[in-house]
Amino acid sequence: MKILFTGLGGLTGSHLSTLLLKSTIKDQNTYFSILRSNSSSYLSLPSRVLCEKNIFYGDIENEQFCFHVINSIKPDLIVHLAQIKLVPMLINAAINTNIKPRILCLGTTAIYSSISSCSSPYLNAEKYLRDKWSDFLVIRSSMIYGSSMDKNIHKLFQAIFKNQPIPIPGGGKTLYQPIFFKDVATIIYSLLLNRELVGFYNCPGPDKLSLLELVEIISDLLNRKAITIPLPIMPSYYSLRLLEVITSRLSFKLPVNSEQILRLSEDKISSSNTMSLLPEFKYTSILEGLKEQMLEMKLRDL
Repeated sequence: MKILFTGLGGLTGSHLSTLLLKSTIKDQNTYFSILRSNSSSYLSLPSRVLCEKNIFYGDIENEQFCFHVINSIKPDLIVHLAQIKLVPMLINAAINTNIKPRILCLGTTAIYSSISSCSSPYLNAEKYLRDKWSDFLVIRSSMIYGSSMDKNIHKLFQAIFKNQPIPIPGGGKTLYQPIFFKDVATIIYSLLLNRELVGFYNCPGPDKLSLLELVEIISDLLNRKAITIPLPIMPSYYSLRLLEVITSRLSFKLPVNSEQILRLSEDKISSSNTMSLLPEFKYTSILEGLKEQMLEMKLRDL
């Protein structure tokens, strides 16, 4: 079977590659990968080994590029680990080549956000997938953490370790369900060749905790006292909107955007229906996952 991956050089994809390299199914399939660039990264090394010379460098947002890749490979399965909002490009390319592979996507529980600007790109992508394709499986993860390469929690580690002040919008009471990146990769690996499952499955982490509780756990692990600065959400949001307008004309990227601030006003909690698929699977607790992240980031108490 021919399997085409996107996002295999990222956090989840790297561990998925590691699992495949160690598995008995490695030699039963031929693996291909789309990567944005050939720049070196330790996270992309497992995917490079897994796919060997079967790597296509290019942008998924380029539909002609997607057409070329899918037409060349004629995959039986596409595992889309890059942003799900890009899945229409792959679907259109498959339709234009008259190839009908199964599609497995890594989605996001952000579709449940009440903030339209946040949820609509993902809702639209899921609708497109549902309307245009029949053989698909979407695993919606909550916020993924566990490495210096994650998009959120590593910033808290760095700020607390360096004694930098941490803005806490809205009192830090918003609830999260972070999921360890190795858990996401293992779940996808376990379902990779299951062709009977179709539809959307929520995959949040096992623990619910607030931003303040998250800061407290990391502070204890690092043996540091976090410096927190409470901020009201709406003034922070409008201030960032103004800064975004200003910096849009400059080659400068803000560490957070206004949408992320706005999302801090709502809990990010969802029920899981993935646990029923893998009843024996043991999720990594937030404490164990953060301990492993601390070691991976090589942070030490001085």
